[in-house]
Amino acid sequence: MGEDVITKLDDFREIIKQYKDLIPDELEEKYKKILRRMVEAKKRGDNKKFEVLITEIQPVVMEISKILQKIVEEVKSKDLVEGEEILWFNRLTKGLFKKRLVQLWAITNKRAFIRDYEKDLVVAVPLNACEVVVMNQHRKSKGTHVGSFTGYAYGGFGGVVAGVSSSRSQSYGDLCFIQNGQIVLRFPGISDPQGVKNLVKTIQKQTAI
Repeated sequence: MGEDVITKLDDFREIIKQYKDLIPDELEEKYKKILRRMVEAKKRGDNKKFEVLITEIQPVVMEISKILQKIVEEVKSKDLVEGEEILWFNRLTKGLFKKRLVQLWAITNKRAFIRDYEKDLVVAVPLNACEVVVMNQHRKSKGTHVGSFTGYAYGGFGGVVAGVSSSRSQSYGDLCFIQNGQIVLRFPGISDPQGVKNLVKTIQKQTAI
C-alpha cells in the first residue's frame, strides 16, 4: 500500500513541475520535503512515521489541487461550448519570470483543439469525424511531463492526474488527428501518447451512432 501512495504522490509531483509557474515556491518545496521524508520512512520500515506524514501531506495536496483545478475551471469558462468537458489538456507558456499562457491544447468529450492566445484563433477537429494516430513515439528515462488528464476522465488528486503510471520512465510522441488522409491537428511530443489516443478512441465509441 505504501508503494502505491508513493507512486501516486510522485506522479503528482510531475504535474506540479508542469505548472510550476502557477504554484507558490514555498508550497512546492513543502510538498517535496514531506515526500522525501515519506520515502525515507518507507525505506526504514517506519510505518507509524509514514502514516503521520500522510496526514501532513494531505492538506498540501489539497491546496495545490485547488490551484490546478482553478486552471481547468478558467479554461472551461473561456473556451468550451455548452455540454463540453475537458478530459485532457496541456498549456504552453512564454516568459522567464512572469510566464503567460500562449497556447492551450485540449481534448474534450466533443473535439480536440488548439487555442492560440497570441494569434487569437482556435483550430479544432470533431472527434466523431477523424482518425487518431501516434507518430514518433519514444521513451525517456527523465523528462518534463507534457499534458494531463482531468478528473472527468480518471480519478485523481483534485481532479487532475498524470498520464503515466511512473515518473521514472515516460513515453512521448505526436498525437495526430486525421481527416481525408491529411493531418489537420497535431499535439507534438506529449507524454503517454498511447494513453491519450485510447481516451479519444473511448470517446469515439461512446458517441458513435
